[in-house]
Amino acid sequence: KLSLLMMAALVPHLALAGKSRGFFPASENQNVKEIDAAAFDAMVSEGVDEKGGNVFHVVCFYSSKGGRSSKVINPLILAARQLRETSAVVSAIDLANEANQRVFEEEDVDPNSLPMMKIYSPEGEVEEYYGRVGGVGKHVLEKINKFVSDNLASLMPLLAPKQKIYKTFKKDKSKPRLVMLLEPKGKGKKRKAVYDAVQSLSLYFEGRVNFAYSKHRKVAKALGAGDLPAVFFIPEGKKFSDAYQYAGTLAYRPLRNWLSQFAEEAKPPAVVPQGSSIDYIPELASQGCMEKFCSQRGGICVLSLLPVQSLSSREVEYYLESMRIVRRGVFDKLGLATFSNIHFGWMDSGEKGQWLEDAFGLPMAEYVRTVVWYPKKNKFGQYVGSFNAPELSKWISMASRGKATVEPLPVELDALPDLPSSGDAETCEDLKPGDILPDEVVVAGKPKKRKGMKEGIKGDAGERPDSIKGQPRLPNIGRFPRPNSKAGKNFALDAETFEPNVIGSPAYWLVWFQTDEPTTEEEECWTKAARNLKGMIQFGTVADPEATEKILKQYDISTEQAADSGALVRIFPAVKNWYEEDSDKVVQSEWVEEINMDDENDIMDYAFGLLKSTNFKISRVENANGGIQGWFQRSMAPEAGGEGIPEVPKSKILFFPSKDLKEPPYLLRALEIEYGHIFDIGLAKRSEEELAASLQVSRWPSLVIMLPRPKPGADPGSQEIDISIMQYPANKKLVFNSIVRFLDSTFQMHTKPPGFDGAKPPPKRDEL
Repeated sequence: KLSLLMMAALVPHLALAGKSRGFFPASENQNVKEIDAAAFDAMVSEGVDEKGGNVFHVVCFYSSKGGRSSKVINPLILAARQLRETSAVVSAIDLANEANQRVFEEEDVDPNSLPMMKIYSPEGEVEEYYGRVGGVGKHVLEKINKFVSDNLASLMPLLAPKQKIYKTFKKDKSKPRLVMLLEPKGKGKKRKAVYDAVQSLSLYFEGRVNFAYSKHRKVAKALGAGDLPAVFFIPEGKKFSDAYQYAGTLAYRPLRNWLSQFAEEAKPPAVVPQGSSIDYIPELASQGCMEKFCSQRGGICVLSLLPVQSLSSREVEYYLESMRIVRRGVFDKLGLATFSNIHFGWMDSGEKGQWLEDAFGLPMAEYVRTVVWYPKKNKFGQYVGSFNAPELSKWISMASRGKATVEPLPVELDALPDLPSSGDAETCEDLKPGDILPDEVVVAGKPKKRKGMKEGIKGDAGERPDSIKGQPRLPNIGRFPRPNSKAGKNFALDAETFEPNVIGSPAYWLVWFQTDEPTTEEEECWTKAARNLKGMIQFGTVADPEATEKILKQYDISTEQAADSGALVRIFPAVKNWYEEDSDKVVQSEWVEEINMDDENDIMDYAFGLLKSTNFKISRVENANGGIQGWFQRSMAPEAGGEGIPEVPKSKILFFPSKDLKEPPYLLRALEIEYGHIFDIGLAKRSEEELAASLQVSRWPSLVIMLPRPKPGADPGSQEIDISIMQYPANKKLVFNSIVRFLDSTFQMHTKPPGFDGAKPPPKRDEL
């Protein structure tokens, strides 16, 4: 079968991580590859990826049996995601696998110094990286830029009229050529993104495709360019005047996939790590395959129909790789809960032409088609448009919500003919990589499921609410535990605990850097203020001057703008917009200019002012605006969620105060900072007892948690939901610290902002 032949050609041997599971299994939606000694020799030592392209390698040496190594998991996952759009590969090798110990010895890695990071260039240069793990992505991007800049004349020369290099490039037909055209002036984000993508490609395809770029209007005019930036391609053996414009997405992955069809084939390494299950798209080559990967799994099936006889093997791989990009885009767009109901597969439309005509009424065609099939509804829809990854992703997202144009199959489901087999493919067992089904993808960093949830949740035990399934269950990496009291606490910080707590928390932090010996009165006032804020604003003190110097130097924080009083107090702001990639607690932090350290009330007023000045999205829930039903309907409206998951809205937290309030209390504002990305926060009225009675509220103040899930048997996109009600336990204090401990333990989540190493939830974007 074609898929097996391609797998044999591209993947001669799958190198698994030995007996140890490792920290980065292929079933997780992340881009860190677990490698063993054989894969290290074949890929890292040679400076190539699994397809033979030239890349930088970022290798994390760790031990799955060592406690310190676990701290690197989430930061490395974020770095790998950042570097996915470049000619760099992030991998990890585990000392716990005995076969790997040889590599640790040869690379001079001390087992007592784990985890350790090393960066390997395509030319064999090795750099030990000692910075923050979360910063390795930016560091490697800078190395790629410098590598290309240092070798610009050979990798990507600048073309200008009347220059010799321009004439030479135009005449050289020995290899395919790619020309990037940029605006003559400008520093826009799009311009930079395209430049970075193409320079990474020039490194990846070095020796197989000739690259160049130009900012001159005459060159753009000679190629017939319109809007810039643009990319033009000249096939091998063709004249410069035969160039045509690339019409796809100007990003690294789509460009690399498209260009791979025309570049000279690279020799893949003899050993590669196991591929991620999210990238696995099975061939539906028999009835057994159809049932295993599609018709018997529920949800919808996305079928790529490829006329294999009319395509080269490289064109087939291009279309399959494009669908892998689409699949990742759909995951990022819809989240785990909906993605698990969308099953991808492909079929040889020439070989299965008669079955497609009998089952779907589709005639034979010599072009690529994409259809979506709803087995339970006995309906299907056909994508109409060019084979464009972003448009396909958008269409599949709409189809998953029942918004695609569909038509009934010409035959009833029970009369659907069996799919004829190709060769020996009856059960598809030989197409199942590493015992992982293609839709068994989990969120990176997620630990094992608990056996059951807390009592008080109505519904099936053992299931997290659908609105929370997409949120990662992350280990608490170095965070201070919440105080087991209603009072706040002044935390003692040092160089080790500063990052995971101050930078790794979405909350406001007031940090006092003590460079001189403070007075007893100052310390007492600071501690009392921390206690009275009750954890809604976090307080910390760095008492060691050496630790202060180290922290300020590490984050490049200057003391020039600090107050003249000598008390170095810096506010590290809350990060409310969890999916805003520009959020950075360090960049947005600032010195507190006026604060009286001898007056606890002055410190408290400043801290409460931070909560007052922040914009909050706290809903008023009243019978006049529809009550609970109206609240859910508003959150499911297109303007509320856009391309979200309308049939599974966010869970809700509703606060019933002891009296009617004009403004949301500080408690809700602090909860919205901490959990606003997971829960919608609402405020009810004490006077609306009917609303309280509908949720079985009999005491005030009170807190109610509402957990929506799709209604069993409801059609996709119907927006029918069931709501489970959880009362905040009566035996727990209704204070911030207690609520946070309850939510973290019940849902096994730890909140972290985008500025922290790898700790933010997956951003609402895709690589398309």
